[in-house]
Amino acid sequence: MRRFSLILLLAAAAAPQGKPAPDQAAQGTLSVCDILADPLKYNYQLVKIRGVSVGTDEGWWIGPDKPCSRPLTTGGYTWPSIIWVESVDESRPSRGVQFRTDHNAVNKIDGAVARMHIDPKLDRIWLNFTGVFETRVFTSKDIGKGRAFGFGHMNSAPARLLLKTVTDLHVEHVAAEK
Repeated sequence: MRRFSLILLLAAAAAPQGKPAPDQAAQGTLSVCDILADPLKYNYQLVKIRGVSVGTDEGWWIGPDKPCSRPLTTGGYTWPSIIWVESVDESRPSRGVQFRTDHNAVNKIDGAVARMHIDPKLDRIWLNFTGVFETRVFTSKDIGKGRAFGFGHMNSAPARLLLKTVTDLHVEHVAAEK
């Protein structure tokens, strides 16, 4: 038993600091606005984010259903309230991440959405996204005229989520609100 404890202690000491525990989510389910209100607090943490799935030919983002009351602003630049979603697999490994994206879960959600014949312009696709959240301290070098250097397509997002899995599909029909 003593040898086992020593091995665990040495392994913990050798592990990179600030990296997430393999299957431990920080603080239950968060919204996009919750996490972007204090993004460095969640940096390199395994989190679950409930948000609106926004996908185009250019990529995949998590967004809120309405603008955040306190949008993230760095160096005078106000970021869009979005988080870039990125797969982790053999062809795109990310250092320090001990999992691969569950593509079966992603395909299951895609299939369910396709069978519903929803219109993404009129309906909101809500999902729980679980993965490792990443951002950074943005400096004046990251901020240009009217845009910044962030994550994802055109560097438009202030953070990214290295996707582990997606769950809990809910479609909100909002056509009547428009």
